Amino acid sequence: FAIVVVLVGLVVFSSVVSSVTSAVNQLRVVHMKAIVEESKIRAFLVSRGTSPELYGNILTFFKHAYQKRPARVFERDIFFFSVVPQTLLMQMHAEIYMPKLCTNIGFESFYGVHHKIMLKICHSAMSEASFLGGQDVFLAGAEATTIYHTSDH
Repeated sequence: FAIVVVLVGLVVFSSVVSSVTSAVNQLRVVHMKAIVEESKIRAFLVSRGTSPELYGNILTFFKHAYQKRPARVFERDIFFFSVVPQTLLMQMHAEIYMPKLCTNIGFESFYGVHHKIMLKICHSAMSEASFLGGQDVFLAGAEATTIYHTSDH
């Protein structure tokens, strides 16, 4: 009986050690991508002779904003959506974007009268974008060609 208990204990222990090792390796892979990216940035900035102030500002932005960005998946990142029938894509876009558009009183009123046009707007004029804290979304003097709807997620 004691031998069976010891063997079961060894199997459970080795399983736990294996799981921990796997998790640590996954973290290393993720962290390694950031290290490689940072080293490329450093090499690029040094080879181009940027000022120390700009060099520091770019690396600070990288460390505080870029590395901490959420790993958000966008429609354009998924190949499958390029082969989905347009009718399904139109339905998906309406379900994703219509609630956001209708938070604006003007679009909500327009939706009540011109439902089909709103569906076309959702399908052909709406998309998602993600911006980092401190990133320039609007530039002074630049022509405005886009409307942004902010969201927490």
